[in-house]
Amino acid sequence: LKTVNVNIGTALSTDISNYVIEPLTDEIKSNMLIDLSNVNVNKAGSYQYTIKYNNSIYTGTITITESQPTLSTNIDDTKDTSLDKEQQ
Repeated sequence: LKTVNVNIGTALSTDISNYVIEPLTDEIKSNMLIDLSNVNVNKAGSYQYTIKYNNSIYTGTITITESQPTLSTNIDDTKDTSLDKEQQ
């Protein structure tokens, strides 16, 4: 199973193919049951999820991360051109 990273507050997908590495046919997906009930999308941390298939239980990890604030690196390139005009 995949380790999935999700931003805090983001709804989890219920599409099993988002959690399984191998390609899945529709028939296989219809026989799989995903359990995301242990995942709290409102609190950062690592949570276990399970997928049941053919009487086996597979466990994966979902990591909920806080969104990092974006740091603006824009520098104000405007300059005071009044000095240039006075020199003309």
